[in-house]
Amino acid sequence: MHWDLTKGGAYTVDARVMAHELVNAGCSQEKVGSIIQYVGQKAGHSVKKKMSHRTVQRVLMEGGVAARIQLAHEMADADGIALSTDATTVRGENYKSGHIMINKGTTYKMRIFSMTSTISHSSEAKLANIKFQINAISTLYKQSPLGQRPNSISKFMTLHVLSRPCTAIMQQMRRS
Repeated sequence: MHWDLTKGGAYTVDARVMAHELVNAGCSQEKVGSIIQYVGQKAGHSVKKKMSHRTVQRVLMEGGVAARIQLAHEMADADGIALSTDATTVRGENYKSGHIMINKGTTYKMRIFSMTSTISHSSEAKLANIKFQINAISTLYKQSPLGQRPNSISKFMTLHVLSRPCTAIMQQMRRS
C-alpha cells in the first residue's frame, strides 16, 4: 500500500501536522522525513517522497505565521486585552517574554506573543519590544485574507495597559 504525503505537488495538511508534532516531540528537523518514512513502512505503507529538512523548516515557519494571524484575529474580536512582560537572565543572557490576556465575554485566554533575547531589562526596552511585536502582528494580520474583511482591524489596537507611560505610548501607537 502506498502513502502519498503530497497532493498536487504540495505536502498535505496531515503531513505538515505530523512534521510539527515530531519536531515538538524533540525530533531533529533533519530526521523528520526519515522518521515519517520509517513509521509508514512499519505500518505497511510505502512512503514515496521524503520530506527534506528545509521543507520541515518552512512548515514550522508557516505554522508560526498562522499562529500570529490567529492571535491577531482573537485580539481584534476581544472585549478586552491586557499585556504584560516578564524577563529573566540565564547565564548572562537576557530573555523577555510578552503575554496577552484576551477577554471575550466570560472567557479568558492567555497567549504568549513574543519570546526574545534582549540587551536590557529596562522598561523602555520592554515597551519597545511590545510596540515592535504588536506592530508586527498587526501588519501581518492586515495583509492576511482574514484581516482584509471590513472592520476586522478597527478594535485591534484597543489595548488596556495599567501604567501611565505605557498608556500614553499605546495611545500614540493607535493614532499612528
